[in-house]
Amino acid sequence: MSKSVTITTIFFFAGVPNRGRDGQPKSLNLGGLRQYMSPQAFRAAMRDQTVAPLADVANSKTVRSRVSLQRRLLPALLDKGLDEEAAKAYASAVAQVISGVDEDGAWSAPIVLGEHELDAIVRVGVSLLEDFGDAVEKAKDAKAGAKAIEKKMGVGLKKAIQNTAFAGTEAVVFGRMVTNPDLPRIDGALATSMALGVGPLQVAHDFFIARDELTGSTEGAAHMGTKPLSSGTFVQENVVDLERLRRQLPEEDHAAIVEWIIRASALAPTQLARAGSTAPAGASEMIVTVAGASRSAMEAFMKPAEMTPPEAAEKALKALDQIDRLYGSPDLRVTLTGSGSLDALASAIGDQVRTSEAARAG
Repeated sequence: MSKSVTITTIFFFAGVPNRGRDGQPKSLNLGGLRQYMSPQAFRAAMRDQTVAPLADVANSKTVRSRVSLQRRLLPALLDKGLDEEAAKAYASAVAQVISGVDEDGAWSAPIVLGEHELDAIVRVGVSLLEDFGDAVEKAKDAKAGAKAIEKKMGVGLKKAIQNTAFAGTEAVVFGRMVTNPDLPRIDGALATSMALGVGPLQVAHDFFIARDELTGSTEGAAHMGTKPLSSGTFVQENVVDLERLRRQLPEEDHAAIVEWIIRASALAPTQLARAGSTAPAGASEMIVTVAGASRSAMEAFMKPAEMTPPEAAEKALKALDQIDRLYGSPDLRVTLTGSGSLDALASAIGDQVRTSEAARAG
C-alpha cells in the first residue's frame, strides 16, 4: 500500500539557478566542487503559474495576506447573519488576539488562512458572540466591543482555533508559511532536496553592457557587468508523504495533487532558467517516479563525474535496481524519457495512489 511517492528529476541546466529577493544571482557551490540549486528555489518555481495552480485541483485554498481581515473574515461573518457592528467587533478582537492590528486595520503581519482556518474562526465567532452578546451591545462602539470580547475570550479563542483549524492545500504541500504561533503548525507533505550537480563545478560568466543615451546629447552613462551561469547535469528529488497528505487533507483529491507535483517538478528547471538569464531554458531530460516505500537515487551521485542526462539517468536506474534487490520492489515505478508523455507518467502514478486509497477504504 503506497505510503509515499518519490520523483527523481534529471536535467541539463545552464543559467542562474539561485536568486535572492532582490533578483540578483547568488553563486552557490558545495564544498568548492559542485554547483547546487537550493530547495527553496525549486519550491518557488513549482508554485509559479507555469502549470495549473494547485488550487485548481484542491478545495482548501490558502491565502497569505495582511488584509485577510477585511477580505476574508468580515464577509464570512456577515454571511452567517451576524450584525455588522458585532461582526466588526469580533473580527477586530480576532486580529488583536492573533497578531495585532495596524492603524489601517490590517493584521500587523501576514497570516496564512486556509478555508478550514477561516471556517473555524467563523464558527468560534458565532458561538462566542452568542455568549458575549451583552458585552457587545453595551459597548459604545465597535472598538469598545472588540476590547470587551478580547478581554473575555482571548485564551479561549486561541485554543479553539488551534484545536479546530487545518491548513489550506498549498501550506500542507509546501509547509506552513506563517510566522504566527497561534495558528496550528502544519508539516509539509512535500520534501524537496537540493538539485545536485553530478559533475565538477562549471561556472561561466555572462558579460553584459547597459548604456543610457540622453535625448539631444551624445553623452551618456554605461555600465558593464557579469552574471555567473552554471551549466551541467543536475539531479533533484521530491518526496510526497501520502500518509501526511491523507491525514491533513482527508477530503482532497490526493491523486490529483500528486499528479500536479509531478508536472511541476518536471517544469521547475525551465521556470528557474527564466529568472533573468540569457541562457536557454532548462528542461527535464528524465524523470523516475516511484510509488510505495521511499526510494532515493541520490547515493549514485556522491562522487562527482561528468555525465550527460542520459548517462546520469542510467546510473540512477541501476542504483534503484540495487535497492530493490535488497528491500523488494516498490508498488510502481514509471520512467519518463525525452520521448515519453509527462501526462501519461503523472496519470500512472495518480492511478496507483487512487488504487492505494481504495484498498485503505476497503
